[in-house]
Amino acid sequence: MKAKVFINYRREDTAPYAGRLYDRLAAHFGEDQVFIDIDQIDPGEDFVEVINRKVGTCDIALVAIGPHWLRPIDASGKRRLDDEEDWKERSAESNSRD
Repeated sequence: MKAKVFINYRREDTAPYAGRLYDRLAAHFGEDQVFIDIDQIDPGEDFVEVINRKVGTCDIALVAIGPHWLRPIDASGKRRLDDEEDWKERSAESNSRD
């Protein structure tokens, strides 16, 4: 079975788990079928553009939610998850609508 898998996670919360998840899924489906940002966005590429493109073409989106998912805040003290421009919020929301 071929499937394009997108792994969404917050580095400060679930990076080790997302990395192990990537390893297992890539071994099963193939590295070209599983996207995780850490090694697959080239220097100089627009991060948000790449994320939006990958989210838009995935068959399966996995969101690794850890105990601190809601804690990250921006410079003004607002939760990043409440920010419509936060790409993690947008990518998770985009996949939940499809």
